[in-house]
Amino acid sequence: MANTNLLPKYEVVRREMRSRILSGQFMTGRKLPSERDLVEEFGVSRITVIRAMKSLEQEGMISRGVGRGSFVQDRSKLAEVAVVLSANLMEPGTSPYFRMAATALVRAIRDAEWGWRGRMHLTTNPLGIENVGQDLDLLDSEVLPQLRGVFTFCPLPGIAERLHENGVPLVYLGIDAFFTWRYQIFFDYPDLYRRALGYLRSHGAQTIGTLVEAHRSNLDQPVGRFSWFSSAANASGLVYRPDWTLYAVNDTGATEQGGYELFKRFWQQSEKPDALFVDDEITCRGVLRAALELGVRFPQDIRLITAISRGTELPYHQKVTRFEFVPATQVKEAIDLMSQLFANPALPEARRFLPGDLVIGETA
Repeated sequence: MANTNLLPKYEVVRREMRSRILSGQFMTGRKLPSERDLVEEFGVSRITVIRAMKSLEQEGMISRGVGRGSFVQDRSKLAEVAVVLSANLMEPGTSPYFRMAATALVRAIRDAEWGWRGRMHLTTNPLGIENVGQDLDLLDSEVLPQLRGVFTFCPLPGIAERLHENGVPLVYLGIDAFFTWRYQIFFDYPDLYRRALGYLRSHGAQTIGTLVEAHRSNLDQPVGRFSWFSSAANASGLVYRPDWTLYAVNDTGATEQGGYELFKRFWQQSEKPDALFVDDEITCRGVLRAALELGVRFPQDIRLITAISRGTELPYHQKVTRFEFVPATQVKEAIDLMSQLFANPALPEARRFLPGDLVIGETA
C-alpha cells in the first residue's frame, strides 16, 4: 500500500471514494455526497475534490452532471477480464505464439458480448513454480472486485485458489499441459507426435531423434514430452534411442542459440537417426542456421519436422515441414469456455486439447 502522506491530496480523495464504491458502501445508482460535504470531510479545497471526482468519472466509476450531483455507475461496466503472461514470453526472441495468442485474447474480450474490458497483466517471474505471479495485482483490493475472469499462460499457485474462492473463473492456456487446473485449453502434443512420426515412417524414415529446450524451473516438461514422444515412436514403428534425444535446460526456455548448439552436438554423433523432430519454432531457427553452416541437406541427409504457430515463417530457403498450431482456434475455444463459466460457475472440470495441422514442406 502506498503511503498516503506522499500522495497528492486529490489522489487520497479519489482512492478513498473508489474504495467505498468497490466495497459496496456506495451502491450502484446512489447519489454521492456533495462537493461541499467532501470538502469538509477531507479538509481539502473544492478544486481538489473536483479533480478527484473528475478522475473517477474518467475511470467510469461515477457519472456527474451540472446541477444534479454525482452518482455511482453500474459496476458491471467496469468489469475486467485479465490475460496473464510472463513478461519474458513477450520478448522478440521468444516464440511468437504467446504474443499472438495473448493479443488475440484481449481483442476477443473487447469484441465479446460481455461488455467488459480485457487487460494484460505481466509477471516478471517467468516460470518459477514458487514465486510465479506473486508480483501481479490480481488480488489487490482495487482490482479483485472488478475481476470477472482470468485467462493465464502461467501456472499461478496460490493465486488460482484465491481467485476460485472469490468466484473468479480461471482458464489456463498453453502449448502443452504440464500443470493441472480445473479449466484448460491446450494443444494436443501426443496427437502431434503420433501424426508427425507416422508421416515420417510412411515416407521411409526408420529411426527418429528429437531436440527440446526447457526452462530450468520446469524440469518435468522434457520428461513428459519424451514419454509422449517415445510412445509415438513405438506406435509408428520408428527406432528411438535415448542418445538421439538432446535437450537443454536454461533460464530462458527455447532460444535460437540453444537450437543452434543442440544441433551442432547432435550432428557430431557418430550414429545419427534418419529423421529429427524439433518441438519449438525458435529452437528450429537455430537448428536451420547450424544445418546451413554444416552443409546438412534436408531431407537427403536427415528428415526434419518442427512445430510452429500458424502465421509465422522460418527463415530458410526450403519450406519446412511443420505441425502448425492455430492460436486463433485456441482463443475461440477459451472464450467459449469462459462464457460457459460465466453462465454456470459450477461447471465441471473442462480440459480441451486441440489438434494441429500437418503442413507438408520440403524437409521431410
